[in-house]
Amino acid sequence: MEFNLRHPQLRDVRVRRAIAHTVNRDLIARAVWFGLARPATGPIPAALSAFYSADVPAYPLDVARANALLDEAGFPRGAGGNRFGIKIDWAPYGDAMQRTAEVVRQALRPIGIDVEIRTSDLPGWLKRVYSDNDFDMTTFFLSAMTDPTIGLQRFFWSKSIQKGVAFSNASGYANPEMDATLEAAGAEPDPDRRRALFAKFQGIAMTDLPILPIADLDQVTFADRHVHDFTTGAGGIRTNMARTWIG
Repeated sequence: MEFNLRHPQLRDVRVRRAIAHTVNRDLIARAVWFGLARPATGPIPAALSAFYSADVPAYPLDVARANALLDEAGFPRGAGGNRFGIKIDWAPYGDAMQRTAEVVRQALRPIGIDVEIRTSDLPGWLKRVYSDNDFDMTTFFLSAMTDPTIGLQRFFWSKSIQKGVAFSNASGYANPEMDATLEAAGAEPDPDRRRALFAKFQGIAMTDLPILPIADLDQVTFADRHVHDFTTGAGGIRTNMARTWIG
């Protein structure tokens, strides 16, 4: 779930941490993704074991802590117990994204954040998030691919703040330490030093929280035994199907 750091409340990291303490990622993995997922601990999924680190800041469910953070940030409750309102735009890639947004809306009520869910088609969502930056939070797929430099750098690197470029840094997040870490990891040939740099990346990402990782998904393909060569490379279901045949 990506936060728009241009939003007057969401630019305060204490607000983002309060939200992280409130979203039940285990519930989302079990009820929204029907157990075909695990609660995420950071931006790199555990399945990418060569780079994954569990040694990152954690945000266990703690409504009291979330309320305290919002009070500390200077957002008191007003009429009806609400502190402020935000909008969440879910990526139209199946109803699981919408259900995730609904779980988030329900989770934020006890801490006084009123959430409006907005629905659009794919072109409208892409324009709203990446061209207009007209969103507060958005739920979407983030893929690490086979290497974090290939899959994840674009979401956290300040040089990826490119208006109109889809699946880039839509949050507006910029941290010189993060930039230096990502750039060093992308150029480092030594596997051990590279692993250490990505461990640092994960720690910074979970401290600053421009994106709240929610669930590591299991990608499942159903196929008929008469269909051949539909997955021929590391891209999995996104592999070019030019060689696919039926027989």
